[in-house]
Amino acid sequence: HINNIPRPQWTYDLINHLARAYNNADFFDEALKLLESCREQGAEDHLWHFRKAYAHYYKNENELAKQSFEQALQ
Repeated sequence: HINNIPRPQWTYDLINHLARAYNNADFFDEALKLLESCREQGAEDHLWHFRKAYAHYYKNENELAKQSFEQALQ
């Protein structure tokens, strides 16, 4: 279980996979918290932006979703 791994040992990839799992389970706030925790690393990652957009979209935060989808496309 991921939560059994000490938080300081979580990698960028692990955080993103967990955020994806949270999105898929409709835990959008948790996904966004995780994604924000690695914002600097995700700045140039289209999947990071897509996962962020996905969470915002399903929270009906359309403007934030649009911005993140546009970032993912760049």
